[in-house]
Amino acid sequence: QRHRPARFGHLPPMGQTRSEKIVFKLKSPRKYSEGDFVYSRTMGPPRSFKWRLKVYPSGTLGTASQNGKNLSAFVEVISPPSDMPMWECKSVRYLILAINRDEENTICKMDAFTFNAQKIDRGWHCIVPISLLADSFYGFVDENDQMEIRAEVHGLPPAPNPLVSWDLTAELKPLSFRLASGPALFF
Repeated sequence: QRHRPARFGHLPPMGQTRSEKIVFKLKSPRKYSEGDFVYSRTMGPPRSFKWRLKVYPSGTLGTASQNGKNLSAFVEVISPPSDMPMWECKSVRYLILAINRDEENTICKMDAFTFNAQKIDRGWHCIVPISLLADSFYGFVDENDQMEIRAEVHGLPPAPNPLVSWDLTAELKPLSFRLASGPALFF
């Protein structure tokens, strides 16, 4: 199966949202059992939505196909601490790259998804067949037995502004303006 060459930074940024990238070095990808997973570092500003990669080097449980086991990877969104049990991040674009030393063989998967409190992760069960991780000859694992996985996420909300505090539960107070001439205006 041929994959188009992919470059990190492939997705264009969106308007008033965040764009972030992760480079994750997976050590000894063949030492894991099916269902074992590892997390990348977590990205995102304080008091805002964060995200990370969740990688299953030998695949998720029960998803081995006729073609064998595959490395699986997912973007996981973590909500900020709040008392809102229901949240949603609409149309978040993301991509996951399995880097090959021959750029033409780098595998790139991309999609858009609406993350919410019930659906916190999204990705692919079949990124790279683990048979291609057996040796550095195939280009996904280097001579130090490490694999590089990159991810980008575009569209998470920006961090809240700490200088602006809105309390939408407080009682509204009337506001009045005095004009140079004429009656006062009340809002």
